Amino acid sequence: MITCFIVYVLFINLQSLTNILLSMTVMTPTMTVVHGVAYKDGKYLLIQERDGSWYFPAGRIHNNETIIDGLIREVREESGLDCIVTGLITIEHTFIHEDKDPSARLVVIFEIELIGGQLKIFPDTDTLQAKWFDISEIVELPLRSIALLEILENYQKLKGENRILPIEYFNTYVF
Repeated sequence: MITCFIVYVLFINLQSLTNILLSMTVMTPTMTVVHGVAYKDGKYLLIQERDGSWYFPAGRIHNNETIIDGLIREVREESGLDCIVTGLITIEHTFIHEDKDPSARLVVIFEIELIGGQLKIFPDTDTLQAKWFDISEIVELPLRSIALLEILENYQKLKGENRILPIEYFNTYVF
C-alpha cells in the first residue's frame, strides 16, 4: 500500500514546512530524489533517458550531498547545463509498506534557472540528449511517467499565481 501526500508550499507557512522536513527523519530508509523544472521562452527542458523516454533532469541524492548540490549535479550530468535553484515547487513523501522491507521516497521538485554550459546533444552513460519542448510537443513524447504532465500543470498554475516559494527562504539546515 502506498500512502502519498503532496505539500503545496504556499498553503503552509515556512515554519510548518521546516517542521515537516525535519520530522521526516524516520526509522524507515528513505531515498531522496530531486527534479529540476527549467522553463524558458515557452519551453521546458527535458532529458531523453537511455530507454528513449523523456523526463525532467532528476536523480537520487548521494551520501554527504545536500539536496541543492545534488540537483545542480544531476542537471549538469544529464543536460550538460549549469543551473541555479530558484524556487521550491512541491514536496512528495511516499511510504511503501512491504512485508519485509518498508521504505520511503522523498521527492523534492524545484524550479531552476540555467546559467551556462552546453546543451547535451550526444549520448553518454547517463542520458541520450537534452532538448527544449513546449507543452503541445511534450504530450506527444514517450514520457517516463505521466506524472510529468501533472507536475507541469501544477507548475504553470503556481507560477501564474506567483506561488513558487523562492529558494532564499530556506537555510542550509533544511537543504
